[in-house]
Amino acid sequence: MRINLVAILLLAFWLMVCVGCGDDEMEIDYSGYDCIQNNPDFNPEPIPAPEGTHQLIFRPNKTVSPIGTGTAGGLEIVNGRNRVFHYRYRLQSNDTIVRELFFEIAPGIDQFTVSSTSLQDINTYLSLRCNCEESLEGVYSIEAGCIKGERLDANNWQIDINVNTTQAGQYVQLMASAVFKKQQ
Repeated sequence: MRINLVAILLLAFWLMVCVGCGDDEMEIDYSGYDCIQNNPDFNPEPIPAPEGTHQLIFRPNKTVSPIGTGTAGGLEIVNGRNRVFHYRYRLQSNDTIVRELFFEIAPGIDQFTVSSTSLQDINTYLSLRCNCEESLEGVYSIEAGCIKGERLDANNWQIDINVNTTQAGQYVQLMASAVFKKQQ
């Protein structure tokens, strides 16, 4: 009886340590709820923008590394195994506004729809810098909405974005639909 108990405890310990052995990441739901198709409220911003500039790129073999969140937060793109997608909009007028969205997708995925809490699993972050309320500037994890993507070829992805967050009592939303191009 005592040997069986020791064997069970050892097996339980091994299972706790080895959950995901050989798999560096958790299972991500790449077929989430589609909050874009047939959504009459989906109104992506014009790209190219009438004012300002967009940068729409993805980089292979990278990962998003947050350096805190909120007003003191920052992001770093470092070497990794995923594709990091980077949406950047900069409005240059009397005031400067920069909005950036980052997320990453595992290799081998050619089509995806990620929604709700799975947005955190793919490291979806919104970065805001502006001449606006100081409390709105910073880096924020996105938890609501969805992102859809389809690989067109090795160098291009069609990406549709409908995400939002609330920061300092302010609702911040990003809707976009564009082709993202590969950058090394």
